[in-house]
Amino acid sequence: MNKHIISITLALLIAPMLSFGQEDLTMNSTFSTIENCGHKTKGIFVAWWDKDFDYADQADELLNTLEEVQNDCLNTYQMKNPPNPIDGFYYNVYIHNGNDLFPDGWAMGQGTDANGYPYLTIPIGYANTNNPGLQHEGFHIFQYNANSPGYAYSGDSQWYIEATANWYAALKHPNSKDEFVTASCVTYNPQVPMWYTFNNREPEDQGNWQRYCHQYGMNILINYLTDVRDISPEIIVGGFFAETEELPQEYLYKHIGPEAFSELFADFAAHNVGGFEFFPPGVEARSYLELKNYGDMNDVHPIVDTFVNAGSNGEWIEPMNDYVTRAWAYNVYKIENSEKAEYTFHLKGNTEGENGDPAVFKGRIVVKDGSTIRYYQMEMSDLTNGSFTYSAEAEDEEINLVIISVPNSFRGNQKFRYQLKIDYNNLSGVGAVETKSSLGKNYPNPFDSETHIPYELTQDSEVTLTITDGLGRQVIRLNEGYKTAGKHNFSVSAHQFKSGLYYYKLTTNELSQTKRMLVK
Repeated sequence: MNKHIISITLALLIAPMLSFGQEDLTMNSTFSTIENCGHKTKGIFVAWWDKDFDYADQADELLNTLEEVQNDCLNTYQMKNPPNPIDGFYYNVYIHNGNDLFPDGWAMGQGTDANGYPYLTIPIGYANTNNPGLQHEGFHIFQYNANSPGYAYSGDSQWYIEATANWYAALKHPNSKDEFVTASCVTYNPQVPMWYTFNNREPEDQGNWQRYCHQYGMNILINYLTDVRDISPEIIVGGFFAETEELPQEYLYKHIGPEAFSELFADFAAHNVGGFEFFPPGVEARSYLELKNYGDMNDVHPIVDTFVNAGSNGEWIEPMNDYVTRAWAYNVYKIENSEKAEYTFHLKGNTEGENGDPAVFKGRIVVKDGSTIRYYQMEMSDLTNGSFTYSAEAEDEEINLVIISVPNSFRGNQKFRYQLKIDYNNLSGVGAVETKSSLGKNYPNPFDSETHIPYELTQDSEVTLTITDGLGRQVIRLNEGYKTAGKHNFSVSAHQFKSGLYYYKLTTNELSQTKRMLVK
């Protein structure tokens, strides 16, 4: 994980400043001298390392890689050099190992020294040819002199600085799944806005790995736009030097086109649900492994609700508060299907967000049949309402409804609410009708003492309740035995669970349905 180093001034650690000429640039370092450090120069760069170590070969590889990044940024993307060489100084790059003369706590990233100039710190393990982490940080060097106030490394624009650096690194390694390792930070919390970062999250949000790394994971949007949909890199990078007050997301919306960008974002959401099929193989599994290893699996919201050969039983449903879509975000509903059936999805969106901004929704349906993935668009009758009917075969094992919020709103965490109804018609046999047996919502929810799970049977049946955690691990299995038709209720005590998200599944002779609950 790359860490951006905030501008720092460490007066006690500042070494004597050097000032002597080499070619047409002068050295100007606050952290090193030629007496205590080895160094090499190439182009606008000087690489430094503690003389107690021999990093000359690594310095050559680092300098060659950074010079290639510079060539891409200046000649392909029309970006600008950092202020150092413009003012006649080398750009300093410090190769460090955590046990040398450089300040404790250095990681990998760009900072600003006591003289007001940017510099780069690179751990020794990243100082090698074509290292993607080095390329990511190298791209930051040429973002530094951006002249657009809307592209500041703060607030609702910060995400774009990191996402585009990851985008560039992924372009340099087009066959590598590792360049999308933080994709799960987006797909397992798709309800947060495009521009979500650890600095602009809501007060009650957790400060875990997936929340911190969402800004890095959003390179999946930028790479989707350029690699899959042929959006020009000039649009992706151009806003940095456009002298604009617009935020990056506003710039994309304007320069790609409002309707075009909205449709592209909806297609991007569907592509995520489809498992990144246009990216290198293995992205979905690799990014999930990273989430599992470093993230908090009790703070994931990938699917609002799951239905098994069923609809919503004629009810209008809506996501719980934690799942509600913000601006430029999406929700997913999954149907596990094994029948020939017809599903009709009805979307009824609120016309305004919580802060009064006009709402706009899109809908996509993603169908998985073994290794085949098919995509469909919901027909929208206006900006917030739409419907779509899908006739499923028994082989259509997974049908996903994706609801996407794309308002003309580009700041904050405003929520945009909607309601959804799923009609189900079993076509497997003559006279088949939708089952009326149903699993209700637990109450209260969230809960910290006890919750009740209602269900209704239309015929006598064996009944089982299974509760699993966010990783799908079984926590409780209750075999209720034979129950008569009618209304029934499970009672579940919170002392059996840790805080977090759980799924409860009712299985009867005619029904298998899953819902979610939260333990405080």
